[in-house]
Amino acid sequence: MQEGGTAWLRGPFLLALAAAFLGTAAYRLSLPAIAFFARSVLGSSMVELGFFTTAFFAARAITAVLTGRRADRGLRAGLAAAICFLAHAGVVASYVLATSWLHVILLRALQGALNGVAWTAIQIAVGAKVPHAVRGRAFSIYFFLGSLGAFAGSALYSCLAGSPLEHAALLSAAFLVLTALLAVRLGRVSPAGGRGGGSSSAAPARRAGRAGSRGDALLIASISSISLCSRALSSLLV
Repeated sequence: MQEGGTAWLRGPFLLALAAAFLGTAAYRLSLPAIAFFARSVLGSSMVELGFFTTAFFAARAITAVLTGRRADRGLRAGLAAAICFLAHAGVVASYVLATSWLHVILLRALQGALNGVAWTAIQIAVGAKVPHAVRGRAFSIYFFLGSLGAFAGSALYSCLAGSPLEHAALLSAAFLVLTALLAVRLGRVSPAGGRGGGSSSAAPARRAGRAGSRGDALLIASISSISLCSRALSSLLV
């Protein structure tokens, strides 16, 4: 692959872009629907909604770090991400069966754990499969598509506002299944120091992914704690 060419814009990278768009859209579509369901149907308090957020991000931070460590020894990134997205689709569809805030918080924690594996695996695969010279551009495009997906998911939910949770949950699950079909073709990331032409290029990406996952863990823990405290305080003041 020529680092100065545009071959990196095709193949696995396009699959990663499509996965970033669809997967983020699925998450943003289900997020407000679940919060509205928990608040209006299950009667969850603001403090309990804060626990939903904390459970998700805490679980995601833990599995993101573990996935980054596992990638150092080699990782079937595409397969791992695909399995997690398929499981995530099942979790989102299961929200319609929730009857208490405890069910929701457990499902949110499971969602976070699956997200931590899936997105870390995809980002490591992106870094390993594009030339070092264009890696910055590749990640910029990747995150831009993810932002577009978030906007699309929020816009789609606005069209479904007032509909039963089943509509948003099933549509989100369908998007996640499509994301899994895209992710499975991303292939494997070679272990550090292992054989294969891509191992030397992949090593910096793994180190960056691992360091990034640790940074995300600290940042997410801080944000979650602040969010929980602020929501608890607002609940007490109301």
